[in-house]
Amino acid sequence: MAVPVRGTLLGLSPEGELLISLAGGEEVRAAEHLLELSRAALLDAVRERAPVLVAFVGGDPDAPVVLGLLRRGIAAPGEEASSGTERRLELRATERLTLACGAAAIELTKDGRVEVRGTDVATESAGSIKLKGGSVEIN
Repeated sequence: MAVPVRGTLLGLSPEGELLISLAGGEEVRAAEHLLELSRAALLDAVRERAPVLVAFVGGDPDAPVVLGLLRRGIAAPGEEASSGTERRLELRATERLTLACGAAAIELTKDGRVEVRGTDVATESAGSIKLKGGSVEIN
């Protein structure tokens, strides 16, 4: 049975495959992966040239699989990362996107309409603003 080896995450191919090099080698090769990361987190790992653990399907050196990112230590209690801590987070929808929390919501529609609802709403715009509310204070 082949032993996993260290590698370095170098980039992404035009087809979206991970590009890696193995420890002690300069050859760049495409690899499959088991990483469950958002695209933004994966791109961050590529930029950081993150160390990875690599195994080979059936022991075949031409079939590398990245098993995971290698890290030292663990986060202290209360410092664990959550899925909302990305440097950049992009959400897309084809018809309507709603971000809601309690009585507050922001809704975006494909026709460019933006609706903001809440018990207190503060807004700023480079274009026109249409407001509906129990009372409206301007400036």
